[in-house]
Amino acid sequence: MRSAIAWVGVAVVSTVFSMTPARGQDRAALQGSLDVFCTKWMGFLEERERDNKAKIAWRQISEGVEGDIIGYDKKYTCLLSEARPDSKVPVGTIKYLEFKYRYKGSSSGEAIASKPKILEVIEVTEIFRYSKNEWVY
Repeated sequence: MRSAIAWVGVAVVSTVFSMTPARGQDRAALQGSLDVFCTKWMGFLEERERDNKAKIAWRQISEGVEGDIIGYDKKYTCLLSEARPDSKVPVGTIKYLEFKYRYKGSSSGEAIASKPKILEVIEVTEIFRYSKNEWVY
């Protein structure tokens, strides 16, 4: 009886592993689904930047007002990592630049309409895994 249970256990484990995306789904399909996910992710960042801009905490300065926000570059790279032979979970990355902007003007309306000064640039790398047929953070 013990060997029958062991055999069923091996059969179940083998089926689960053979259904994992790393083995059961080709790289082109995974890259395609990651590209869609990355486009959606960057859309979230665009929305966040709009929200940041709408909620600037203006500071009074001698020339009027100034305020800082975090924003994001529109350009990004979205890559499916090279799978290691022992890896069962695909991993993808997205890289983009994050900016700290400062807006200045005689009024908040003038400041927000002006071109902001870039105070800081950070290269961001986000890592995602593919689980249950979707990319997750």
